[in-house]
Amino acid sequence: MPAVAGLIGLTASDIDVQDATGAIRWAYEGEWVPHPVVRLTTTLPVAVTAEDGVREVRRARWGFPVGPRPVGNARDDRLRDSPLWSRLLGEGHALFVTTGVYEMVGDSGGKRSYWFRRRDGRPIVMPGLVAPRDVQGEKRLCGAIVTTQPNRFFGRYHDRQVCSLEPDRLDDWMAADADEAMDLLGPAPDDAWEAVPIDDRIFGKGRREMEDLVPVGEPEAWGS
Repeated sequence: MPAVAGLIGLTASDIDVQDATGAIRWAYEGEWVPHPVVRLTTTLPVAVTAEDGVREVRRARWGFPVGPRPVGNARDDRLRDSPLWSRLLGEGHALFVTTGVYEMVGDSGGKRSYWFRRRDGRPIVMPGLVAPRDVQGEKRLCGAIVTTQPNRFFGRYHDRQVCSLEPDRLDDWMAADADEAMDLLGPAPDDAWEAVPIDDRIFGKGRREMEDLVPVGEPEAWGS
């Protein structure tokens, strides 16, 4: 069942983002406004290690300016070979947060939109890579989320899945060298997430609101 589109969302507050990433300092420039849907080139609160060694949340653009389309995902099987990612692996580590991953899944019977979220309601923390880049003449922190082979549950819907980190592995990722980092990459456990059918308006143009996330069917989970 191939997916034909994918987005993430972040409706967590600044305090929830700090708690989820273990960040000590909030250094986000401007006001953070939670986004039910986050698209490429949107700015996000991302946890990084500051020059003084403190983990802080900074404003980062989702997507590196590479060619005509920004690159917002970094495949784990290409991290070592890619000229872009290999320079950041072991150095430019960051923590991204999402409260939902959205996919429009299509098959011969049509298309259906899903909201993938943790069953325990906690934010999903994802390993990422960041670096400053020139964006339209302005130096900005840009980042990408690392993706991997899906677990058995998510594999029903898509052939790739964002990597996920549990709280006890956040420090490991942020301090890892290249070899150690590769060992930390993987999907959430099969039973950690659920798939909630939602309104297809989630993939429409413009800013999406919370009513677009209203379930239109029962959640699907591993074992169900």
